Amino acid sequence: MTVVADVPEVPEWTEAAQPQPVDPPSLSPGTVIRDRFELVSVIGHGSTGVVYRALDRLHQEMEDRDPYVAIKVLRDDFRRHSNALVTLQREVRRAQTLAHENIVRVYSFERDGELVFMTMELLDGQSLRELIRHNADGLPAAKAVPMIGGIAAALAHAHKFDIVHSDLSPGNVYVTEDGHIKVLDFGVARGVQRETEADARTQEPYFDGARGLTPAYASPQMLLGKDPHPSDDVFALGILAHELLTGRHPFDGAPPDPDDTHIPDLRALAGLSRRQKKALRCAFAHDRELRHASAAEFLKEFLHSRKTRTATQIGVAALVVLGVVAVAALRDTGRPPAVAFEDLPAALRGQIDAAITEGRTALGFGDAGLNDAYEYFSQAYELHPDNTRARQGLQTVADRFLSSIRTLDVGTQRDILELLSCQEHLAAYGPVSETCTALFGEECVRIVQQCGTMRVD
Repeated sequence: MTVVADVPEVPEWTEAAQPQPVDPPSLSPGTVIRDRFELVSVIGHGSTGVVYRALDRLHQEMEDRDPYVAIKVLRDDFRRHSNALVTLQREVRRAQTLAHENIVRVYSFERDGELVFMTMELLDGQSLRELIRHNADGLPAAKAVPMIGGIAAALAHAHKFDIVHSDLSPGNVYVTEDGHIKVLDFGVARGVQRETEADARTQEPYFDGARGLTPAYASPQMLLGKDPHPSDDVFALGILAHELLTGRHPFDGAPPDPDDTHIPDLRALAGLSRRQKKALRCAFAHDRELRHASAAEFLKEFLHSRKTRTATQIGVAALVVLGVVAVAALRDTGRPPAVAFEDLPAALRGQIDAAITEGRTALGFGDAGLNDAYEYFSQAYELHPDNTRARQGLQTVADRFLSSIRTLDVGTQRDILELLSCQEHLAAYGPVSETCTALFGEECVRIVQQCGTMRVD
């Protein structure tokens, strides 16, 4: 089933207090927009408009293997206000800078007569709302935690560019068929500041209707009409995490009371460490000052329960801990026959997907996350040595280690090369052996041999 964006059902009593968006004109399948995009079907309704599956005739003419896109036709608010197009164009331009594996790609922002629309990446899978609906008792922590990490990674990337989603909800998070997380609707998100320096210089108007808002997932400050802050996304992320883990909204589907400082009871959340529960309690803090200042802060506490070390701090102990799986693989001269990922048992596929997701999340922390990324991708590789994603992840880790290795002291260079050489796939990865030879010459052989002498008690 294909669903791109929708919003969760909000209790009827909250809707009366909220201005209701006006849906765009009904468009039937077969309608062609801008002589290029042929609408095929409606695939979602959201707080900002209606989403269609559309055939891009230009790409079809170019014999593109996948000529389909998602088109969001925005609600009438954007057509009635003269400043709307200027505002949305600026926001979409910002969204297009958010190149990240957990953020849906936005291609363009256009107008055709009275229609204002955006073209986006088309995804196959289900929204987080559907996933939660089909798992009334919540997901096991082993499955939910990587998803929470993927959402947080997308937000953390946006926050680096001073962009706040400001309407994070289960309808704006998507789980693809291979279990990958995608966050939607950054194209209509707000910047951290209501007015940028460029806006002040040019006196560009800002259309406040561009900010979507789903009350049941809004922070107390957002409900009071305050300008968005990254900590507001963290609050919404806490709600999504609670729903994923329990199947229930922490406030029973109602918006949080701006005057109530109560934090939901998280003791019943199974499978989480005390530190992870602490991270969620912090996310639910009523005051912004008591929450994580950004999704990156939340992610660091939630996923990295052990102390994380930078690349310059790798030692022999880290090699022993992180190289366990790889060393075992090197010692085993036998190799199982190649098996396609799709033919593996579902439970095993889930473990591999979870490890790869956590590895990708760890990569978002730069040097501080390389050790964890190495461990996760190594786990995925051991479970499925022919997995392309695991191999690519390991190569990315190696590339990042090697990119700065020449600036480090000799001891650290040796430790890094031992770490990489102890991983079966990376031992045969050209840049690793080439760098080792360039730095240590014939001594490189002894460095590689260290893997065979390592003992794991």
